[in-house]
This record gives sequence, C-alpha cells and structure tokens, in this order.
Amino acid sequence: IIKPNSHFFTSETQPALLKLFKGICRKQGTKFCRVPPGPRGGWGGGRGASAYQHTSNPPLTPPWKGGDKYQQANLALATAIARQLGIPDKIISSAITHVHLPGRFEIMQTKPLVILDGAHNPLKIKNVMHNLKSLTYKKLYIIFASSANKNAQSMVRLLSPVATAIIFKAFGLSVNVMT
Repeated sequence: IIKPNSHFFTSETQPALLKLFKGICRKQGTKFCRVPPGPRGGWGGGRGASAYQHTSNPPLTPPWKGGDKYQQANLALATAIARQLGIPDKIISSAITHVHLPGRFEIMQTKPLVILDGAHNPLKIKNVMHNLKSLTYKKLYIIFASSANKNAQSMVRLLSPVATAIIFKAFGLSVNVMT
C-alpha cells in the first residue's frame, strides 16, 4: 500500500519492481526510500542515490553473527522505519537484541539438534540450505510438509542431497515420534 504524501520503504532489489514502486510513489507524491541490507547501508544507513539516508546515527548491529540476507534486509527495513518514526536507537537496539523469529531457522533443542523452519518456496529452502552450511552434523532428518499450491517437488529436490532421510507429513495430522 502506497499512501499519498507519505514515505514508502522497501528493501526490494528487482529492478522491475523498483521501477514500479518509484512510479507509483511519484504519482502519489510519496517519498520513495530504498533501504539496502547489511552493515554498510543497512540497519538504517543507506548511501545510494535512491537509498534511505540517515546520517545522524550509525548503523545498528544485530546480536547474531551475520544472519541470512532476508533477516538482514528485514532488519534494515525495520530500523529505517523506526528511525523515521523517531524511535531512539537505544530502543531499536534493545528490540533487535530481544527479537525472536519463530519458525525461522529456530533452534528448538540442541541434543539432539532440532531446527524448525517454515520455508514455503524454493528460494526460502535455499536460504535454509545456506544456514545449514554453518552447522556440523552427522545425520540430517527432515520432516517435510507442503500445501498443494506450493512447489513441493523443487523444494524436496533442493533438500534431498543433504538429507539422511525426508519424512513426508500431511498438514493437520499429528506426528508421534518414539525414541
């Protein structure tokens, strides 16, 4: 939703979408603010011509090391919007430190290691695969479920090279695991 005479923030990178957003913003009299992810421009401090610029405050650093590119982009976007709203960096930083993203590569337990991720398309599965590279494990068991309107075959194809086994699960059914 691009409201007239307001600010529109995005971390979008696709040129066609950026062009579309900029055009709508121009017609609506709305300030277009592109927020690049990462410590250089992200977390509120972009430097590009169309990037959001906030020169009075340094970029904020997330409490986790790196994070994936989607988390970085979302963090940059949320920080830029919070700063635009006048929220002090101390409060933003505290919020970042205490953020919890359920179902986003969420470590449920460590022995054995159990990770929950709600990836729902091949791009998100690639992100899970990237995050798995930072872990050490001997066996990887994946419990997989997908709704009918998702590209399940592509997702399973991406997961299968690293999986010891893939357990397929239907939505709405409970699973009882015995050890």
